[in-house]
Amino acid sequence: LEVTPEEEYFTVSVDGTNSPVTAGEDTRVDVTVTNRGEGSGSQAVRVEIPEVGDAAEPVSLDGGSSMPVSLGTPTNIGDAGEYTAEVSTNEDTAEVEFVVDERETNMDVSISDTNSPVTEGETLTVEATLSNPGDTPASGTVTAEVGGLEPDTASFSLGES
Repeated sequence: LEVTPEEEYFTVSVDGTNSPVTAGEDTRVDVTVTNRGEGSGSQAVRVEIPEVGDAAEPVSLDGGSSMPVSLGTPTNIGDAGEYTAEVSTNEDTAEVEFVVDERETNMDVSISDTNSPVTEGETLTVEATLSNPGDTPASGTVTAEVGGLEPDTASFSLGES
């Protein structure tokens, strides 16, 4: 015996993912959303990957109909790990394992110029050259440390080279 709700009743099933992804790439979870009720309705389908991010997509369905939906979130350097992604509607939840691999950037850093030596009270200026011989764009922070002084940081973003 199958009972059909009179109002909308959205269920979700996972069809696939783009797992594994490399840190810095977007995740994607492909799902099918089905309105098992008789009435038409709209609601948000959500994906959440704990410690990585979440996203939502509005879906409108007539009673008894289904549609594919792709949901995703960006990842960042440092997000490497194994996660359980949770996809949900107001009435249903599905889970899928998701892997974010560590990014291997092979960044090269070298000092290209400095105004050394300086006397006390003067600013030490250091110019660094960053190169990205890998095939994956990279971004992050470079920290310059000189013994006994406060470290200085600068952000960078490099494309493929």
